[in-house]
Amino acid sequence: MDYPYIIIFLIILFFSIKYWKKGDRRYFKIVTWLTFLFIGLRAPVVGADTYDYVRIFLGKSSNYESSVDTWEPLFLMYNYILSLFVGNGQLYLLISTFISLFPLYYLIKRYSYNPPLSILLFFLFGIYQIYFVALRQILGLAILLWGMIYVLEGRQKKWFVFILLSVSSYMVHRASIIAAIVFFICYYIPLLSRKWAYFFIISSCSLGFLLNWIDVYKILFLVSGMQLDFIHADTYLQWSLKDATGYFGILVKTLVALYIFKYITECRVNHWFVKIYLVSVVLMNIFYSVQMFSRFNLPFSVFSIIVFTWAFGQKYDINVRVKKMANYIAFILLFLLSVSFIRSNMFYDLKNASRMHPYQLFFEDYSQHPSIIYWF
Repeated sequence: MDYPYIIIFLIILFFSIKYWKKGDRRYFKIVTWLTFLFIGLRAPVVGADTYDYVRIFLGKSSNYESSVDTWEPLFLMYNYILSLFVGNGQLYLLISTFISLFPLYYLIKRYSYNPPLSILLFFLFGIYQIYFVALRQILGLAILLWGMIYVLEGRQKKWFVFILLSVSSYMVHRASIIAAIVFFICYYIPLLSRKWAYFFIISSCSLGFLLNWIDVYKILFLVSGMQLDFIHADTYLQWSLKDATGYFGILVKTLVALYIFKYITECRVNHWFVKIYLVSVVLMNIFYSVQMFSRFNLPFSVFSIIVFTWAFGQKYDINVRVKKMANYIAFILLFLLSVSFIRSNMFYDLKNASRMHPYQLFFEDYSQHPSIIYWF
C-alpha cells in the first residue's frame, strides 16, 4: 500500500467536507499548499520522465539524451535561464511545479463552487498523475491557461495575447497548439442544449466500446508510424487494448459527465469550460484504450474538476427534492471514484510505466526505487 497518496486524499477529503459545511476559504489555502508540496517535494524518481528531466537539467546522463535536440526552443531556454540561478535538481522541480499549478489554482479559486473539492477531484480524476510525469506538457498548459484567463477577464487585446501565449505554449510543448485551437473553437461554437451533450456523451461511450471490441485501435499503431512529430502524435498514439482505466472507469466517467449536465444550471451549459470538458469526455470515451491518450486529453479534461462543482449551483436552492437527489448521486459517484483511487494505490505494479510507486520525498534514499531499477 502506498500510504502517502491515501493520506493526502483523506486530508483533502476532510477539508472538502469542512468547506461544504462552513465555506471557509482557508481550507482551500491549506489543500493548495499541501498539494503543491506533495508534488514539488517528491523524489525526482517518482513519475515517469521526471528523473530524466532533472538529470538533463543538471547535465547528467539520461534516457532522453539523444532527443534533447528535438525539444522545443522555449523549454530549452527555460532550462537554461533556471540553470543560471538554480543548481539544485529538487529546486528545479519545485519551481516547475509552482509555475505549472499556479494558473490552475487561480481558475479553481475564481470559478469553483467548492475549491477544496476541485483539488480532491484533481486526484480522483487522475489528473495529478500527469503533473507527476509530463513536465514539458504541464508547463505548456500553464502558459495556455494564462491566455484563457486573459480572455475570460476581458482584458485589452485579449485575443492577441491568447494567440501569443498559444504560440509560446507550442514552443514549450508542441501538442499545446491542438489545445489552443480547440479552446478557440469552443469559445465561439455554442452548445445550444444539454440534450446535445447527452447525445455526444452516450454516443461516444457506445462508440468507444464498439471500436475496442472490434480491435480497430490497431490501426492507430500504423498511424503512430507516420510523420506526426510536430505534435508528438507518434507518442500519444501508442496503443494498448487493456488500458488501466478499463470498462468500469469509462462508465464511471460517463456517469459523472451525465450527472454534471443534468444538474448544472442552464446559464452554465454554454460556458467555455463546459464545452471544453464535453470535448474531453467525447475524446476519452472514444480513445480510452489508447495508451497515454489521457496525457493528450489533459488540456480538456482539467476543467472537469471545476465544472463538477457547478452541479451544486443555484438549481439546488429552488427545489429541495432536486437538491437531495443530486447530493445522493454525487455521494455515490465520489464514493466509486474514491474506492478506485484507494485500490489503485493499494494494488499496483512496480514496473508500470507511470513510475508513480512508491511515493518518496526528495530527502529519502531513492537509489533502489523501481523507477531506477527497471527504467533507468
